Amino acid sequence: MQKINYQSFAPAMRQILVDAIDKQGITKNEVARLTGLTPTTIIRIYNGESGRLHPRTVTRIAESFGHTAIFGGKDKVFIEERKQSGSGVLTQRQKEKILREVTDALRKALAEL
Repeated sequence: MQKINYQSFAPAMRQILVDAIDKQGITKNEVARLTGLTPTTIIRIYNGESGRLHPRTVTRIAESFGHTAIFGGKDKVFIEERKQSGSGVLTQRQKEKILREVTDALRKALAEL
């Protein structure tokens, strides 16, 4: 596990959001639902417009994307990536694929009755 030391919470959280939104294709609204934060909060952090973040906000974002936030004093946070594969978050495309597979399986089971 790699620990990354950030001098303030906001850059660490922004990087997690950028990775999720830009690289995984998750929308800002999906991130808001996953984290329990408002879309406005997510957009401000993503755009680098947030000031100090509450530790609870940091924890929500980190844990929603497969990380653990470890607080190391004033304005320091270490972000550890968990050993699980992937971020633990499904993209819309992955959700739709799972839904199609489940629906097909149910149709097949019902047809056999």
